[in-house]
Amino acid sequence: MKRIKLFLAALMVALMAQGSASAATVTVAFTYAGDTISQWDDTPSFGIYLKGYELAFQDYPYDGKWVYQLDVNDMYVGQSVSYTSSLGHKGKITIADGLKISLECKKLNVTTKNSQDYPMSWQEVYIYDEDNKDFRLSTNYEGKDSIYLNSGNYSYRWREEYGSFSLTDDYELNLKEKGGQQPSSSVRLYIKSRYGDFPYEDYNKSASLYEAGNDDDNYSWMGINGSTDVEPGSYYIKDGIGIKTDPFVVTKDTTIWFDYHKVTFNSKTGNNPNKSQDIEIYTNPDDYNNERVTTNANGSGTIYLLAGQYCYNTAGITGTFTVGNEDQTVNISTSKVVITLNCDDPDLLGKQSFYWTDGENFSHSAQPLDGKIICYGAPGKYKLIINNICSEEIEMQEGENAKTIQLYSLQFTSNQTSGGKMSVEISDDLDVSFGRKVLLTAGTYDYRVNYASERTEFELSQNKEIALNFCKLTITATDNEGPVEDEWIGIAGRYYRTNDKGQVTETLPYGEYKITCSDSDEDKQVTLSTAESSVDLTIRPYVVFSMTYKGRPMYDVLDAYGTETGDFEIIVENGIAKSRLIPGKAYEIEDYYGTTTITAGCAVDLGVLQVTTDGMGIAFPMENWEAVSEYDVIVGSTVRLTAIPVSGETFNCWDINGVTYQNGMIDVTIPASVTKAKAVFGGGSQTQIRQSSVNTSFQFDDNYIYLPSAVQGEASIYAADGKLTKNLGILGDKIGIADLPEGNYIIVLSCGDEPTQVARFNKK
Repeated sequence: MKRIKLFLAALMVALMAQGSASAATVTVAFTYAGDTISQWDDTPSFGIYLKGYELAFQDYPYDGKWVYQLDVNDMYVGQSVSYTSSLGHKGKITIADGLKISLECKKLNVTTKNSQDYPMSWQEVYIYDEDNKDFRLSTNYEGKDSIYLNSGNYSYRWREEYGSFSLTDDYELNLKEKGGQQPSSSVRLYIKSRYGDFPYEDYNKSASLYEAGNDDDNYSWMGINGSTDVEPGSYYIKDGIGIKTDPFVVTKDTTIWFDYHKVTFNSKTGNNPNKSQDIEIYTNPDDYNNERVTTNANGSGTIYLLAGQYCYNTAGITGTFTVGNEDQTVNISTSKVVITLNCDDPDLLGKQSFYWTDGENFSHSAQPLDGKIICYGAPGKYKLIINNICSEEIEMQEGENAKTIQLYSLQFTSNQTSGGKMSVEISDDLDVSFGRKVLLTAGTYDYRVNYASERTEFELSQNKEIALNFCKLTITATDNEGPVEDEWIGIAGRYYRTNDKGQVTETLPYGEYKITCSDSDEDKQVTLSTAESSVDLTIRPYVVFSMTYKGRPMYDVLDAYGTETGDFEIIVENGIAKSRLIPGKAYEIEDYYGTTTITAGCAVDLGVLQVTTDGMGIAFPMENWEAVSEYDVIVGSTVRLTAIPVSGETFNCWDINGVTYQNGMIDVTIPASVTKAKAVFGGGSQTQIRQSSVNTSFQFDDNYIYLPSAVQGEASIYAADGKLTKNLGILGDKIGIADLPEGNYIIVLSCGDEPTQVARFNKK
């Protein structure tokens, strides 16, 4: 299996290396009844393959028919290869220059109807071939759709209905809703549209159906000249631009007619018509939904609208109009600027990005035609934005104005024939690939290659080509056993994983780079000044040791943290752990309290520490307010324990796994996998304070703790580790905490004979 992988990898490298070789042209035509198919929608794809490698692929025709021209490397002439199409064609061919392939298709026509024999529009029908590949059809307002497919056996699914058929010739798949499938109370609602006495068909228009009195959720989405099933009731319809019908009642199959009226926009600058001017039409200027009209060579544009109130906007010129029961005309008077774009290669203009804007409320994309951009609008100041990074001020005055803009070409080239995903970022906002020319105005710009953090500034005052040198850098990571796979390597602040050969290959601009790896004992600084270079990186070998939890073998992946050594991954399988950490250094392990040193062959036992109290007092560390605080710890690590008596009690001792200690604050080395530490307080009361009085809740902010009433007493504030951070007398109803740093604290409030109150708070 390894040998096959290596062969395919070598084959792909060879194919890439041969990318500039001559090519054999293969012509593929999808035909129906002997003629090539003329259809733009749902064009198929076609691919040629050898041992799974894609030799050629195309998913669009080179002309208006389903005819494809594919170029296959000349080295495969005479070889037998496989082909497939997205319409189900499969086979083998022998590559030859000028080879022509004809793929015959059959036509599948699908019709969907309801149980009353009415067409069902916008129905999704799924067709499956013998390989379970699916083709989706969506019926139109007449309940019909069609598709071209290769001959063969197929199955279908529509709603809950399944079936199969054989496509050996054209096939009519007539699907009818079974009786009783729809609720007996439902009726059919149709929307039909007309212009005067004639049907009006525009399938781009849509509408939403609402229940009367409910403006929030639409009942159903409908296409104009479509239909839907509804329950009897009162409804209204809102078209896509926001015009509402009056409410109507549906008790049986009903047809609602939309009467459209023609609105003609005439736009002129003086007596000259405005060509290719976009006019946006709204029912509400604050609404996103709109329709658009573009004027023709005579400055006219027409649109069909329902009766209602409308407004229009074109480059800052706004107006309103009313559509009644008759056709009407809206006249718009504008100013315009004819912008002439000068550059050495006019063919480049169509490959650039242009839009013009007033900088606030208006922006519009613009496409040069014959080297000119024509902007229509109200008098004022505008900007023409070029490729998102440079602009020219445009002053539009009354009437017709002219502006000439000089553009210069900028191109980046490389000494590498293949830069992978390299690109150049110009002035933050434009990424360009090598070899592509962009047009900019004269000015000062900067660039950086996407691998480099520094920017280089340059002046553009003429056509410019900037040649950049790159180095193909290969980094090989090895340890004492050989190449290291899946190792993170840092290059110029970016990180990459090594492959199965322990390598990372990147193409970088000439310069100095720092190569880092957390599992290596040293970083490397390299200077790249040749087309290819390589660096060997030595990876620290694994340290193998044992790791258990409460004496039992573990399966886990843990993270170790060292203050000077960084982070390392510990992999544990059946109690045997391995990590590339540095032997002899102290590490803490994520979610386990304490630190430990790890060396080859050592044993690391992870356990628990249980902290309890006996008598009136509190003990730290404190995980929660329950009777027992339990922590995961590293056995053998050191933990500080603190016992604080309250309510006049005295501290007696710490009992740690049967061994007593007289100091209230001790640093104890965790002795066992399960360590029980009890703080014992004297005075006769055996009530655990954390069970009896820790539910006290005070209001607090960043400056004060607020008490329910004025008191006289003493407050002690402890950090989460038990350290006393503040002790003060209290006379009043608040305690100042503004001087405390951020963190979690516990306050113990003693007021004479009153019960001691304990509460936790978080200072932000």
